Amino acid sequence: MKRTKRVKKENSYIIRVFDDLLKLLQERPDYLEKLQAIIFTRKFLELPEKFEEQSENFKEFRREVNERFEKLENKVDEAIEIAREAKEKAESVEKKFDNFLENEFKPFKKKTENDLAKIKGVQFELLFEKKAHAYLGRVIIKCRIIDRNSLAQRVDEAYEEGVIDDKERLDVLSLDALVSGKLKDDKSDTLLAIEISSIVDVNDVDRVKRRALIVQKIYNIKTIPIVFGDEITDKAKEHLDGVLFIQLAGM
Repeated sequence: MKRTKRVKKENSYIIRVFDDLLKLLQERPDYLEKLQAIIFTRKFLELPEKFEEQSENFKEFRREVNERFEKLENKVDEAIEIAREAKEKAESVEKKFDNFLENEFKPFKKKTENDLAKIKGVQFELLFEKKAHAYLGRVIIKCRIIDRNSLAQRVDEAYEEGVIDDKERLDVLSLDALVSGKLKDDKSDTLLAIEISSIVDVNDVDRVKRRALIVQKIYNIKTIPIVFGDEITDKAKEHLDGVLFIQLAGM
């Protein structure tokens, strides 16, 4: 009689949910090892493909970044060039403006100021001749303006007599005005040597001092130097020293 060989039956497992799978792997560690071998082998096999894919993605990203940087660099270069050209144009305009100021405007301004000063000076001379008695009434009485012809004749006589030299002769002939009268204080005869300027400066003061001395040599009469003007500089005030300043606009 034959013996029947008994075959050991393995338990069967039914996996319905993920927890069933976990329970099985806990009960059968050998299954876990087999599963790990399958999973990891597949992952390792997939690595080169994934690496190549990521490498291509990185290359594409790098290419885009390089393109953007290149465009940005070009824009920066363009901006720098535009800024350089703008700076050169600004410097050129500034240089032209400085040249204009120095070579055209300043000389024109100076000439205009000189012309206006001359016009104003002439106006003051006319005003002085018109109101000389009022201006000088505080200093002298019997005020009389000596006309230029009489002054020139007397000056030339003094030059011929050797009282003054030719330099002094030409200097005193340029005197703006010469006035005769008597001092209010002691009624003594006197002459007033007068220089007229819209703005009295040191040159006006020094000039009238010098010309008053020449007049005194010619006429042998006490001569008082006087400057007339609308205003006087501070430096000129310091140099008055015996010179009277009369403000024309103040009358």
